[in-house]
Amino acid sequence: MVSRCFWLLLLAAACSEPQGWVPSDEQAPVVWYWDADLDGYGVDSSWTSTDRDLCEGDGEYSCSPRMGDCDDHDAAVHPWATEVCDGVDDDCDGLVDDDDPDVAYAGACFPDADADGYGLLPAAFTACDCGAGFGPEPGDCDDSDAGVHPGAEERCDGWDDDCDGLIDEIGAVDAPTWYPDRDGDGWGDSLHPWPACAQPSGFIATAGDCDDTDPAVHPGVDDVPYDGVDADCDGWDDDDADRDGYPAQAWGGTDCDDADAGIHPGAAEICDGVDDDCDGTVDLDAVDASAWYDDPDGDGWGSGDALAIGCQGPEGTAPRDGDCGEADPAVHPEAPDADEDGQDDDCDGVIDNDRLLDGSDALALGAAGDALGAAVAFAGDLSGDGREALLLGAAGAGEAMLLGADSSWLAVFSAVTAGAGLGLALAGPGDLDGDSLPDLALGAPGDGGSLAARGVVYLLPGDSRGEISLDLSTASLALLGEAAGDRAGYPQAAGDFDGDGAADLLISAPGEGTLGASAGAVYLVAGPVGGVTSLSHANTKLMGSAAGDGAGPVAVLGDTDGDGQGDLLAGAWGADGGGSNAGEVCLFLGPVWGTADLGAADAILTGEAPQDMAGWSVGAPGDVDGDGLADLLIGAVGEDSGGASAGAAYLVLSPVEVTSLGDADAVICGEAAGDWAGTRVDGAGDLAGDGSTWILVGAPGADSGGAEGGVVALFAAPISGSLRLAQADARLFGVAEAGVGTVLAAGRDQDGDGALDLLLGAPDLDGGAAWLWTAVR
Repeated sequence: MVSRCFWLLLLAAACSEPQGWVPSDEQAPVVWYWDADLDGYGVDSSWTSTDRDLCEGDGEYSCSPRMGDCDDHDAAVHPWATEVCDGVDDDCDGLVDDDDPDVAYAGACFPDADADGYGLLPAAFTACDCGAGFGPEPGDCDDSDAGVHPGAEERCDGWDDDCDGLIDEIGAVDAPTWYPDRDGDGWGDSLHPWPACAQPSGFIATAGDCDDTDPAVHPGVDDVPYDGVDADCDGWDDDDADRDGYPAQAWGGTDCDDADAGIHPGAAEICDGVDDDCDGTVDLDAVDASAWYDDPDGDGWGSGDALAIGCQGPEGTAPRDGDCGEADPAVHPEAPDADEDGQDDDCDGVIDNDRLLDGSDALALGAAGDALGAAVAFAGDLSGDGREALLLGAAGAGEAMLLGADSSWLAVFSAVTAGAGLGLALAGPGDLDGDSLPDLALGAPGDGGSLAARGVVYLLPGDSRGEISLDLSTASLALLGEAAGDRAGYPQAAGDFDGDGAADLLISAPGEGTLGASAGAVYLVAGPVGGVTSLSHANTKLMGSAAGDGAGPVAVLGDTDGDGQGDLLAGAWGADGGGSNAGEVCLFLGPVWGTADLGAADAILTGEAPQDMAGWSVGAPGDVDGDGLADLLIGAVGEDSGGASAGAAYLVLSPVEVTSLGDADAVICGEAAGDWAGTRVDGAGDLAGDGSTWILVGAPGADSGGAEGGVVALFAAPISGSLRLAQADARLFGVAEAGVGTVLAAGRDQDGDGALDLLLGAPDLDGGAAWLWTAVR
């Protein structure tokens, strides 16, 4: 009380102040205290003055003749304020909450032995903090059980769990559901459920009755005879066995085959030898009837005007048009044009535009076990003559070779570590280290020093010559996977993705498992690059979203959305968005920096069906339709339209507005089971030297040139709709077991003739082989 008298005296002095801010010379000077929170109380330790003008501050602070404020930043804290339960000394008397006898608003505290927040009446005391053994809420009806209190869930347990005076009442969370059975047939009326702890009279637990007034109507009875009554409660009247909405003719209905839901009145008649529409005729006016053309050579292709339209044609006709050699069964639109006989064998208007790759004209051949051609890449102009050097991988030998534009061997690289996997992946990314010379990127997914299969990408200058051993301990430039088993050894040129004038590099790590085993990841490393470093320092990391996604196939696209930035397309062939292993492809709009999982993509396209494995490969076809935007190319090796794992390649035009590859703008399907079309897809650029854009699709399992010889099919853009490999504008066939179509590089002019070329590898052909294919002529 002494301190409060002091405040009253000070207040009286302040109240005696005459009009005006500063006392007159005749009055005793008034001391002013700094009052920042404008609550009328200043801070004792603040500077003082008899001139109030010195502490005015544009309304942001002022002065007061009263002191004692203990928090000049809070206008609610000052002497004479009300002390409340807030952990603050509100009235500046040095006491806080329960320690201050003047505290207001303290709550009642009830005995709470079970610590469930609810106590027993009556209240024991009032306080801001009730402390252990007491709670702020009354109403507990069993203070020995923390699960019993007001607000608890009522359960069927014989207790009043929510303390409302009722036991096991309606609304108990675990109450079973009962159904009325008025007709006593053992089936309840599912439209009138009744949840209750105890079974009500006249109710049962089994639902499903669709007429609870008739004991002859319930699930399980035979729905015969035809009487318009759904006796078995399955939603269908009478005996419509195939559930096509048409009862069987045997019961007075109109369905002529009640075992097949595709056969009924109103169905489309198709060429299948069956009366699909129940009109009494077979295959008449079928919707898929073919036009039949004269086919004198019997090769399955006709020519001229249609002679008939129907499911079957007259003898000597064929249902396909376009034969340009009716006297020769070896000449038709699906025939290979690779024999250099001066004839247009495939009727596409171009003579001898196919080629058989048999090793006789290979750029290089490997020795037994070398697996030459396991990886191929254009290495850039290393000699300044405008022609490209080449990189060839020989995975079986654990080597990579640099071949000059004149076909001379410039360098052979080998790995010191056994099982490093050198030769499985190569790239000529351009100048990565900023020395103005093209560099070489050699992948070793099995390397990693003390971390097994961590994966390493060795970076070497393009002027490397001779025999060079690669070892992590002696490397001057290398990029390392983050963890054991990542297999981060699959480099790919990214061009100048970030537009800073330096080349950039993509690296795939199919074993990376941050979000699940073998979820996979793609790294973007922006040049210039220096030293030996972990990919944990990469500028971008895109991770598979779940175990087994297989993220890793990646392509650098141009601008797909018109913002002037390049974009990235990443494949995850094991993703389950469209069903188990249907696969996904994920479009990231540039700029693409930082770490993200593929689920954060700007657009995600899913495979059409389980096991399609869409995203096994992705490619950059360029601007296929000429609208100024880059388009997308996607391989799905498990797609089955042409047979089991015949495979397919999808073209999606930008801007991307679809989510399923079933809505792609064009699809190129494999011809037969096991073709694996889409193993590789890419844009080949201007192969003809006439400004056109070409698309290529690899199918290593195709048998056109021999069993599993493989094929690379080339299509001149634009394309649309559904196509087959046989409709390609040009094809490169492999001889038996060559597997052509697995390894290739496109889009460079190696021979300096102004048209772009292809580099192909076939590691399965004897010791392996590589070919350079120079343009369509």
